[in-house]
Amino acid sequence: MQEPCAVPVSAALQSVSYVSYLVENAARCYRLACGIADPDFTRQLAVLGQEYPAQAIERGADPTSLPGADEWRRITA
Repeated sequence: MQEPCAVPVSAALQSVSYVSYLVENAARCYRLACGIADPDFTRQLAVLGQEYPAQAIERGADPTSLPGADEWRRITA
């Protein structure tokens, strides 16, 4: 039987830091997309911006802290 392997504290902190990075970038893309008048650029930011929340949620981020799919659809409509 194998003994459980402990995750080093530094790895856990890096993981939390990376989730924060993803959440911040999702919010940044959303704010930029809301403020841009060019619809093509808005759509490009929305596509990029939706990748960040998906990755953040996979890594344990709270979905309510991220722009939801309905919010992205609203700005690209």
